[in-house]
Amino acid sequence: MKESARLLGQRLGLSGQETNHMLKEEGFLEGKPGNYNLTEKGKEFGEYSAHDNGYGGYAHRSWAFPVWDSDKILSAIDTSPEKIEEYRNGLKEAKALAKLQKDEPDPTTVVDEPIDNNGSSISPLAVGIGLGIMALGTFVVAGLAKLFGKGDNSEKVDIENVNRLHED
Repeated sequence: MKESARLLGQRLGLSGQETNHMLKEEGFLEGKPGNYNLTEKGKEFGEYSAHDNGYGGYAHRSWAFPVWDSDKILSAIDTSPEKIEEYRNGLKEAKALAKLQKDEPDPTTVVDEPIDNNGSSISPLAVGIGLGIMALGTFVVAGLAKLFGKGDNSEKVDIENVNRLHED
């Protein structure tokens, strides 16, 4: 019977992640969580199960994941309680290591900071404040120009015609 890592793990008291870690440690899988591939050894015991969402065009999505001949794979792996606990601890260690690597900044990364004419760096806050003041100034000038008729000529009112209308 063909089973996914989750179903295979249920037989052993493992989660799907723990089962995938076990299969990777035993050489049946390669890759990272969410992107595992069968190794040559894994192809003897499993195959890919392909699925799609049933849509076409831009909405079309498809995915495949390994499924295993459960009896065959379980006979090829040491599933003693001690080994199962070893797989669990190995996954915990792998997750902790991945978290540490994710949290550590890469020392080879160079951060480019804007520099003024004196050679000192300009803080991003100062740049933001400067841009905000320039934008505000632009709106104030545009508003004043419109108010005093220096903007769009279609909104000017001919005062002489207005006075003539009131006299009639």
